[in-house]
Amino acid sequence: MNILTENTLSILPADLIQKAKKMSKAYEYLYCIENLLRDFIDKHPNRILLNFSSEVQKSIRVRKNEEQKHNWISLRGNSDLFYIDFKDLADVISNNWDYFKDNFPSQIWIKAKLEDLTKIRNLIAHNSYIDSDDLSLAKVHFNTIARQISGNKNICFVSQPTDNIVGNFFVEGLSKSKLWTYGQVSDGIEYLFYFPATIDVAPILLRAFYYQVSIAFYIVYENCKILLNPSFNTSREYEECKNLEFLNKNVQFQIGFHDIDKDGLEELFICAKDQTREFIKDGMVINVFKYYPPAFKRHSGRAENWDLVGDFKCWEEKAYVKESSITIPRNLRGFYYEWTFVKGEFRDTGYH
Repeated sequence: MNILTENTLSILPADLIQKAKKMSKAYEYLYCIENLLRDFIDKHPNRILLNFSSEVQKSIRVRKNEEQKHNWISLRGNSDLFYIDFKDLADVISNNWDYFKDNFPSQIWIKAKLEDLTKIRNLIAHNSYIDSDDLSLAKVHFNTIARQISGNKNICFVSQPTDNIVGNFFVEGLSKSKLWTYGQVSDGIEYLFYFPATIDVAPILLRAFYYQVSIAFYIVYENCKILLNPSFNTSREYEECKNLEFLNKNVQFQIGFHDIDKDGLEELFICAKDQTREFIKDGMVINVFKYYPPAFKRHSGRAENWDLVGDFKCWEEKAYVKESSITIPRNLRGFYYEWTFVKGEFRDTGYH
């Protein structure tokens, strides 16, 4: 049960409840990454060869002795890794770098991130409030470390997201597909990316929210963010009045991935549909963005990293993405729209 919704807490100030919700999210990131790292180290192929410093060994002994005196408290775990401090995980990795050097880009890479997370963890442990920047940093480090660990061939701890059930979407064939109402996107949504760990400069997530007069879409990196400009051809009249009842009932957004050009790196699809054509004049719109990973992190903020390689508009119920083609049946004597990605561009291959 979520205690933040219990009637008994109605006497608490509203801002305290909101801060508690944000802190609970921060705790989720820290809990998951800390225990993911413990599992990663404990199940490493060279686990029996790892050496713990004398200070870490002492800490393990002290905590085990204390645990035996307080039988009413839950056990930490069945491994010594669960009896050491979070900050010591970095030392375990550094002191045994010969065994971990193939798992992380460098000692500095993992140590710096764990030092940042340790500071945030200490604030959470003392029920101190962390601001949005610290929460974003925790989220970025969580995703970066989890993605790095998931890329290790011999060790698998992170479950990749499963595709939603086919049939729920107006664009079928996309992987990691998610669907939202206009109101959800307007209030703010985040869509996590799962780029391969082999991509040195990979974005963390896509963030969308209502800003000034329209929905804004941002690609978020560890050190910056980029504004994307998908084309929706919306009616300014409905955008400005924000008739949410109408928009929530009739307008949907869908985001997913598909490797349309077959280069091994999936393209980003940002799609929208309005069954009335009052808000989105074309009814259904499919935007396809290709990502060109920069060589250096300092180039993450360059707009040319993302290219809108195709935007397709039509008034039909469903679209299908398969292989290198986007196909939209017209339900008229076998006619269909189709665009196929060939030699760096989409070509019209439909039957009109």
